Amino acid sequence: MNFLLILFYFCFLCCGALFYILIRSYKKETESSIQTAHQYEDILESAFDGFFYEITDGKEICSLSSRRLCLFLNIVDQNISFDQLLACFKPEDAVLLSNAFHLLKEENKTFEMTVSSLLGLTHFNVSGRLLPSDEPRQKAFILWFKDISAITEFNLKERQKYDTVLAQRDILTQTLNTLPFPIVVLDSNEEICFSNKSYQKESDENGDMHWLETPLSLMDTQNRYLLKYGQDKTTEEGLKVLLADTNRAHLKTFKELSTPIALFDAKTKLIFSNKSFNLLWKLEPSFLKKDSGYEDFLDQIQENGFLPQVKDFSQYKKIQKNLFAQLTKTTEEFLYFPNGQIIRHLMIPYAAGGILIVDEIQNISSEKA
Repeated sequence: MNFLLILFYFCFLCCGALFYILIRSYKKETESSIQTAHQYEDILESAFDGFFYEITDGKEICSLSSRRLCLFLNIVDQNISFDQLLACFKPEDAVLLSNAFHLLKEENKTFEMTVSSLLGLTHFNVSGRLLPSDEPRQKAFILWFKDISAITEFNLKERQKYDTVLAQRDILTQTLNTLPFPIVVLDSNEEICFSNKSYQKESDENGDMHWLETPLSLMDTQNRYLLKYGQDKTTEEGLKVLLADTNRAHLKTFKELSTPIALFDAKTKLIFSNKSFNLLWKLEPSFLKKDSGYEDFLDQIQENGFLPQVKDFSQYKKIQKNLFAQLTKTTEEFLYFPNGQIIRHLMIPYAAGGILIVDEIQNISSEKA
């Protein structure tokens, strides 16, 4: 009997000791698990992204927001529901986020989207995932919120710049298309890369035009572009171009003539004289290289003894200079040289402005005169 009692107490003590060991081991594992859970929680909280997670067993729902997400959205209570979280975003974004979260919970369909805060000051990239769980009846879902406000603002500004450039391009294109004369831009291969409607509409008539061209300086340094635009000969600008072309043709012809010819522009500047004129009036190359005017010419030929003596040479020069503003028809003057040579001095109003001087040499001796 005593032996059985002793055996009973011994077994009881062994069971108690074993139970104590098991309890202690379980407590230690529990504390370790709690510590690990706190470490994981600290790791999650230290993340730059905010998060919201929701755990459900089919009956009850537990949800929590991270401190960083609360800071992003200016939320005081971390224990907010998903519906309370949606109220922090723009209505249209909240609807999209709600639909995506519903599909995540019902069909395990992960998602990623961009949402903006209610005032539109903060922008997030949101991704939704299902968290693994050992409990078959328990499901956990997490939403990660990445602040992309800086990138979004940059993209918005770039988009605004792009929209502005597009608007300016449309305005420029419409402006060029409304011009009454043809415009065409050629690339380095002489291929047309732009033409306005006048060029496209009147391509058959563009041959009867004066074409002007100018290189375009663009940021694209690898290619060279050439702007060409046509001027109708009947337009004022076209007439100016035609007049300039005609003037060049005239001067080229005058250069080859044996008759002494010179041209002074509307400001009385000598802009052309042929070889015969320079020889007749003995004009030195040094004089021709200077920016000489009509008064300088008169001074020069007086020094050479080719002008009649007048009482007031300054007054004579003034009268001659006034002809540039008053001359409307050809005037003539005969100049007599000491060697008996007579010069018929013609002053003709020039179409492009100024006066054309033509000197006809009369080979008549003083005795015959």
